[in-house]
Amino acid sequence: MQPRFYGWYNLAGVMLVPLIAGGAYYYSYGVFLPVMCDDLGWSRAVVSVGLSVSLLTMGLPGPLYGILVAKFGSKINLVLGNTVTALALGGMFFVKEPWHVYVLYGIIGFASGVGGFVACLTIVNNWFIKKRSLAMGIFSTGSGIGGFLMPPFVTLLTLSVGWRVSWLVLAGLILVLVVFTASLLIIKNKPEDIQQEPDSLPYASKRVGKSVIPPEEIPEPKEWRIRQVIRFPTTWFIIAFMAANYFALGAVVCHQVAHVEDLGFSPAVASMTLSLVSVFNIVGCLAFGLAAIKVNIRRLAIVGMLIQIIALVIQLNAKTILSVFCYSSFLGFSLGILISLMPTIVGEYYGRAHFAQILGTTMPILYLVQAISMMLAGYIFDTTSSYFLAVVLSIALSIVSLVCAFLFKKPNNVLIRAL
Repeated sequence: MQPRFYGWYNLAGVMLVPLIAGGAYYYSYGVFLPVMCDDLGWSRAVVSVGLSVSLLTMGLPGPLYGILVAKFGSKINLVLGNTVTALALGGMFFVKEPWHVYVLYGIIGFASGVGGFVACLTIVNNWFIKKRSLAMGIFSTGSGIGGFLMPPFVTLLTLSVGWRVSWLVLAGLILVLVVFTASLLIIKNKPEDIQQEPDSLPYASKRVGKSVIPPEEIPEPKEWRIRQVIRFPTTWFIIAFMAANYFALGAVVCHQVAHVEDLGFSPAVASMTLSLVSVFNIVGCLAFGLAAIKVNIRRLAIVGMLIQIIALVIQLNAKTILSVFCYSSFLGFSLGILISLMPTIVGEYYGRAHFAQILGTTMPILYLVQAISMMLAGYIFDTTSSYFLAVVLSIALSIVSLVCAFLFKKPNNVLIRAL
């Protein structure tokens, strides 16, 4: 009797990484920021640098993460990376100077890169082929759920035990739920490790229509090499396309609450809009996962970016609470589609064998753009007392990326050999 397909259990395990670890060090940072500033007498500009530092140390070594996953497997990277992340997060209990925050968050950025998205997405890509888009969409909801649940949890935590002890609690959660439960007990690198095949096909054969092909007769797909990926124009169209999405994402995470408060709304309403972005991010991830099973992925990229442009145009003219909630919902939905799209299109276009290295090569550009967007939006506000130009820039970049989406071209074996 064929054993039950383990891929969905594996998917639940890897979802805990962005949900718990990402929610702890990324989405909760904005909750700690004002509390630490009030207690330590630091400016918000000084403390906000910490998150930008983590994005840089996470993104710039991206190609290294792919090499580590290819050499040692995702599981060991998840264990080591998230253990170091938890220890550094616990170190925030002791901070007394701004540079302590920068050093610790620099370590957290690199460690979470080692044990983060490249390792997780490689596992998802290994376990699913036909249902890859659905699995990627479900996995991407982990980040949205973390963004929705962790900030209010941390708010209650800081009110109950103070901000220093709260960092220790978050570190403990990562060690127990991410390192021990998910990485050590649940997660398996690939289905072949436990005598299974992707998408629950029998290990000893693959089914094509109504016929079963013995494994020795199954043709191996043509796999990409890094030099071929770099020479393929669509690779750069995909990177340029996603850069606009990461620019908007960075500005939203860092400045959404402040922007809404500047419009005259209360802090409670401003925080609610950020939660709304997270909720519709989850909806967008699931919608993409289901739609991409039947709809061409390039068309979904175009639709997702069109929705992002509509959201930003509404944001540009938002004055009422209805318009603020409207653009937050549209923006969250588009972010869900586009975040899920990136790993899915890499897996669909370039295969399984070098997925980690290919995904890793995109990280320096995307995370650098995200870090720049956070600082640039703040600079624009400091010099103009408005986020208007920052939103206009996001719209312009999104229009360029929309053009790039029309230029996506799925490769074939003849093209791979030519490169």
